[in-house]
Amino acid sequence: MEVLVMGFKKIFSFALIFVLVVSMVTFGEVSGVAAQKNVNLTILATSDIHGHIYPWDYDQAKPADYGLAKVYTIVKSVRAENPNTILVDNGDLIQGTPLVSYYNSQILSGNKDFTYPMIDVMNMMGYDSMTLGNHEFNFGLDVLNKVISDAKFPVLSANIYKEDGTNFVKPYTIKDVGGVKVGILGLTTKTIPEWENPDNYKGLKFNDIVEEGKKWAKVLKDDEKVDFILAVVHSGIESPTDIIPENQVKALAENVPEINAIVAGHTHSNIPNQVINGVTITEPGRWGEYLSRIDVELTSDGAGYRIANITSNTISTKDVEPAQEVLDLAKPYHNQTLNYINTKIGTATDDFAPVDEIKGIPTAQIKDTALIDLVQKVQMYYGKADVSMAAMFNPNGIIKKGDITIRDISGLYIYENYLYTIEVTGRQLKDLMEWSAKYYNQYRPGDVTIGFNKDVPGYNYDMFEGVDYKIDISKPTGERIVDLKFHGKPVTDDMVLKLAINNYRFNGGGGFMKAAGITNPKVLFDSQKEMGDNGQIRNLIISYIKEKGTISPEVNNNWSITGANLDSWARPYVIDLVNMGIMDTGKNNSVAINVNDEVTRGEFIKTLVRAMGYQLPAVESSSFTDVDKELAPYVEAALKNGVTNGISDTLFGTDMKITREQAFSMLMKALNLKDNGENLGSFKDADKVSEWAKGYISSAIGLGIVKGSDGNLNPVSNITRGEMASMIDNFIKNIKPVTLLSINDFHGQLKESGSNIGIAKMAGYLKSKKATNPNRTLVLSAGDNYQGSAESNLLYGEPVNQAMNMIGFDASAIGNHEFDWGIDKLKGWINTAKFPFLAANLYDRSTGKPVDWAKPYTIVERDGIKIGIIGLSTPETAYKTKPDIVAPYEFKDPIEVTREYTKILKDNGADIIVVLSHLGTDQDKDGNITGEGAELAKVSDVDAIITGHTHKTVAGKINGIPVVQAYYNGRSVGEITLYYYVPLQKVVASTVKVNGNLSKETIAPDKDVAAMLDDYLKDVAPLLNEVIGKTDVDLEHDKGHLSLLGEWTADIMREASGAQIAFQNGGGLRTSIPKGDITVGKMYEVMPFDNTLYTFDMTGAQIKEVLEHGIMNTNVGWVQFAGLIVKYDSTKPEGERVVSMTLSDGTPVEMDKVYKVVTNDFMATGGDNYMTFTKAQNGKDTGIPVREAMIKAIRDLTSAGKTLSPEYEDRLIDVSKTVSFRTPVFTGVFFYGEKPIALMRYIWYNS
Repeated sequence: MEVLVMGFKKIFSFALIFVLVVSMVTFGEVSGVAAQKNVNLTILATSDIHGHIYPWDYDQAKPADYGLAKVYTIVKSVRAENPNTILVDNGDLIQGTPLVSYYNSQILSGNKDFTYPMIDVMNMMGYDSMTLGNHEFNFGLDVLNKVISDAKFPVLSANIYKEDGTNFVKPYTIKDVGGVKVGILGLTTKTIPEWENPDNYKGLKFNDIVEEGKKWAKVLKDDEKVDFILAVVHSGIESPTDIIPENQVKALAENVPEINAIVAGHTHSNIPNQVINGVTITEPGRWGEYLSRIDVELTSDGAGYRIANITSNTISTKDVEPAQEVLDLAKPYHNQTLNYINTKIGTATDDFAPVDEIKGIPTAQIKDTALIDLVQKVQMYYGKADVSMAAMFNPNGIIKKGDITIRDISGLYIYENYLYTIEVTGRQLKDLMEWSAKYYNQYRPGDVTIGFNKDVPGYNYDMFEGVDYKIDISKPTGERIVDLKFHGKPVTDDMVLKLAINNYRFNGGGGFMKAAGITNPKVLFDSQKEMGDNGQIRNLIISYIKEKGTISPEVNNNWSITGANLDSWARPYVIDLVNMGIMDTGKNNSVAINVNDEVTRGEFIKTLVRAMGYQLPAVESSSFTDVDKELAPYVEAALKNGVTNGISDTLFGTDMKITREQAFSMLMKALNLKDNGENLGSFKDADKVSEWAKGYISSAIGLGIVKGSDGNLNPVSNITRGEMASMIDNFIKNIKPVTLLSINDFHGQLKESGSNIGIAKMAGYLKSKKATNPNRTLVLSAGDNYQGSAESNLLYGEPVNQAMNMIGFDASAIGNHEFDWGIDKLKGWINTAKFPFLAANLYDRSTGKPVDWAKPYTIVERDGIKIGIIGLSTPETAYKTKPDIVAPYEFKDPIEVTREYTKILKDNGADIIVVLSHLGTDQDKDGNITGEGAELAKVSDVDAIITGHTHKTVAGKINGIPVVQAYYNGRSVGEITLYYYVPLQKVVASTVKVNGNLSKETIAPDKDVAAMLDDYLKDVAPLLNEVIGKTDVDLEHDKGHLSLLGEWTADIMREASGAQIAFQNGGGLRTSIPKGDITVGKMYEVMPFDNTLYTFDMTGAQIKEVLEHGIMNTNVGWVQFAGLIVKYDSTKPEGERVVSMTLSDGTPVEMDKVYKVVTNDFMATGGDNYMTFTKAQNGKDTGIPVREAMIKAIRDLTSAGKTLSPEYEDRLIDVSKTVSFRTPVFTGVFFYGEKPIALMRYIWYNS
């Protein structure tokens, strides 16, 4: 084949010769000659970290998915991608967790002999700057100055000044990044005096962000001549609900266009990208849950750089592995914090935790509780107050019966507030209470839940103690406080009361003081002045409990909500669905559920999809123009499952009201139920049912879901939310979902490594999934459980079997690799397993009956449902396993066997029938499923089919039957949910999915399984970890071609046996050997089978037969060989491909001449259908394991002081392409000065 490159034939000829001669010229060497014209700058930013280093929730004492340790993993990755990376932080660093609370208290008590933990970590991470946030001032200037002095990076804030007019810290810093001058400007919200105690910022003034932004941007541009201005601003984008001007980012962007990008903060918002007045804005949320990334492309114009492009995004740290360097550095701080917060301070006689009736609606926010009464009691006790006001800062805070620790109180009171007692009048008190009461949405008739004002965060809702009152939420804001009494008497406007209040409220936080017209009140008590750090309200609660020793939960119910009749016939259904996560009350409970409201198509489809448990596709848009980003996954899931269509090609009808007949029909479509309309006759308005809906409505009547009213169906009436809740809740109560969790082809992957999560995490995952449906979940394996890893191979699968027992597997199919180590090993697993091994199509040739050591099926009963499971092995076992092992057995047709046992199971009372098979399947990008398992589904009357063998991810349906395969090595878990409808005693619907990429999920390993595994691994570690040699090259292997590892392995086989020619099956080599040290364990991974060297005398014609079968064999993999040079034609059919064969020395192979050949005992006995070997002469099993021959060869090299460095040889040449498997091919020309240089690449031809 002639190579043509767009008319550059002469250049190509010259370039090809040139490269062959001067092949040492590389891209890197030449690219360094030309001057760099472009610079790509990356900016990474964190904000509002609030003391989170470890991915750990100190309050709940459990792992969390945030923190600097996770952030650093991403930072390292980005820096590796682009060395021109800047890392900045946007403040609110030193408040928010017990960790920083502990070390702040150490500083306040005079101990400064340590590096501040947050700064220690940030120094190691290589931060380039930090902007001060408002919470940096919570603890006074002693703490803040210690933090600043420990930082090895500049701490910035351009708008904070000292009394002498100088900046408190540096206003900006300049970084030279790849030749680009980047000015980083720090700005801090100016409203710190609105919240903070004056002593904490004594001598400081906070100027306006916009005015200071103008001033310092001019300095950076005109004086410093920077190319790029980044403003790192501890302030958010303005909101209409802002009470004070704490957020100024929008105004900054509008008024200071010289700024190129802004990192915002303070509001804890996740803002990937927003552009205002040409300024790119991003905000990375809070706690290290996100990391902002800004990418800037700059082009040099000779006199500086101009911005060619700028983009921003936020990167989630969810499921990101924490960086070990951070964990190691912060471990002493973390452990000291744990010791501190686990300190016992008292005893609780009972639980203080209020039980939430409705998910998402904290009881602590809608009624008086013992927890808030404890806080109020402490404030009144130390403040000597008549009345106390306090918010439930953490509605999930709890104190449980038994020991009370500092952790409990840290979780209850999460801020470092101090206590004031002030004088207020009765009028002012009522105004404060009215301001707080606007937290509730106004009640509407039909509401069955109480909604919260979306514009009022929970921490700005205060409850009051010392007075009795009611909140009438039927009234508008400002008129809600009724029956307000103090000591049983009405509170009058002129009454003077002592009010306990925290410093955040006292200084204006939440707008309470302004709303009540309170300015410069008489202060009777200031806990910070009188008690120092001990005066923090959290510490007062701790002191109170220590003083009392034992406390009991007490609620005086001094307040309640009135004016809302939440009783309704539909309320129980609504509560059920909300608690199941099928209905919701909006973000932060911002929506009251009203059962009288009519439902839209959008709301109904969202509710139905949740009820059915459909897997939501990862989409952000829909083909329908009236479907938004939030609804799109639900609509697409409904379309995929045949539940509904749009009202046109472009419109879904999202906001259209849905009729009763439409709603009931969608539900029946989801259940695949439609009859001939026989149940309509008893209803007076049956004739009003649309023709298309009759079968569906009739089916719903038959199920008891539709009952009508006064003999009417009212099919064309719009369905109300209460009716929808009733319909779906009744349906769910009659449905029993049965969950089938499945793994396949685990292949003994005991240890966590790369994408393999290991058996301990697999146990943790399966147990946690099982806990979500504990009474109706089965855990199943589709076979190939044991063989594959060095550890499992050496231990012959014993720890795998033990772990499966501990997890509680219900059954396993028998895979082809279960036979690898002989029938005795297989029988051993069966005898020690606490679950049955199933193989209905595995017959004993001597008896003509199913084998007596495995079962054809089993019946498992769960919650009164009998689930019959038929086991199947792949017929490919007959030739994919060492033939002498499986010769006594017949693998019968899975289809015929399934038909037979389906009838048997039904006769034995099975309600559900599942096929658990080691049959192969595959699925294309359009969702089409093929393979053995697919063929079975096309003709079977079963409810689910679990497959394996082909190591694919498969999740779909064939003829309504869910079919699943969950990849391999335990990287994924299949999940089929069968909806068993009790009144009909049948499966009426199903869902199927694969939970993939488990290595990216946060999974807690099962401790018992981990301990068991550790005991086993200790026994084999010395052997597996032994380094036997080193390779200077990557010995890659892919059974889809002749590989370097395949060639080397065949060479070793040839040398070890003295044969002229060697053959190794491509599927027998299971992984590559990377460059570097080679361990015994790696060799077990490469060659997990105990195959031995087997020699023959074979004719040239027989050798050709082997090659014809092995070349381009996509089923079992390409044959690997040594001792031959083979030319073939890939355009020809099998049997006609081999064009010529010569020995390594070039001697032609003669068809009738005999040659000494070596292979492995698997192939020698016809494995992978290499039947030619069974006809060869003088066969001899040497007894030498192939793996041991490979290990010996490496050891011999090491003893000789050498390393492994094989080179790929062109042993296999496709004459139809005129190039070998690895041939340099011209791809273009670049010029070094005026000299043309050819670019070459190596092409792999993978058929």
